[in-house]
Amino acid sequence: NIYKENIKTNKLINLINEHNPDIAAIVEYRNCHDMDLHAIKSKYENFWAICLDNGFGIALFSKYKFEFIYKGGFEKMPFAIFKIHHPHKTFLFTIFHPSPPMKSSWAKAFHSQILELEEKIKKLNQDMIVVGDFNASPWGYHFKNFLKKTNLKDPRKTFGFNFSWMRSSPFFLPIDHILSSQGFEFLDLKVCESVG
Repeated sequence: NIYKENIKTNKLINLINEHNPDIAAIVEYRNCHDMDLHAIKSKYENFWAICLDNGFGIALFSKYKFEFIYKGGFEKMPFAIFKIHHPHKTFLFTIFHPSPPMKSSWAKAFHSQILELEEKIKKLNQDMIVVGDFNASPWGYHFKNFLKKTNLKDPRKTFGFNFSWMRSSPFFLPIDHILSSQGFEFLDLKVCESVG
């Protein structure tokens, strides 16, 4: 999660260059970020984005070819599913960032989005990785129910909470997640240094 008000993208560019991931997914992706991240696009010949200034834009940078196969959620709050053509395994990859369930109407939107993704995962029934800012902690009812219904694995059960939101305050929570179907094995999980 780049955070929509973050305009110091040099830290993010440095982080991506340092870790050199095969796939980088970004939420809260805006037009200003898209212009700044032009510097790393040369490393990722496969790129896709929806730039939204409301904090719900999403972007995918991949060293592997992929196909965009589904856009869900709402027009101003989308999620996306891709088919990644890795040399050893073709799998689905989802970037998810639902509404924060902080008031009644937002909670309804959150519930609608997580149910839509759950149904889509069950219908597609393929190896999948799901990443994003879920606006939900691992012990929340809807998140636990989502894991149960989709049979996705949560690496926090092995590697600890790895708090990702508001780490410098007493209200820190692990709301950013990387989940996978049973056909994957997690080797590590860590929250990198803040990029603003």
